[in-house]
Amino acid sequence: MGQILHANARTTEAIRREILNSKESIAKAAARFNVNPKTIIKWRKREDTKDLPMGPKKIKSTVLSEAEEMAIVAFRNLTNLPLDDVLYSLQDTYTELDSIKPTSMPEASWLFCIAKERNPYFY
Repeated sequence: MGQILHANARTTEAIRREILNSKESIAKAAARFNVNPKTIIKWRKREDTKDLPMGPKKIKSTVLSEAEEMAIVAFRNLTNLPLDDVLYSLQDTYTELDSIKPTSMPEASWLFCIAKERNPYFY
């Protein structure tokens, strides 16, 4: 199975492993692998050849406070309702949920992620 790289990726895991294990100077390794010398320095400092995860470290809502999120997650855990039913049930209590359409859940997927993060046995 091949490695999936983004459009600007210049190194694969195999190349990173070679960079990590090579004893060449930084300049020679950069020329050999056709990368910036900073890339050689970066990969030699790391212990692993895997990319670091990108994106937010903690998923959070831009609309609700953390306490409101926790209340909604608790409601969903207690009722075991699907996400669209939870949104519909709580729209009167949390008017901020009006901006989220129950028919298109990608906008509310953060709620599922938070619920799963706090309770791994959620589903």
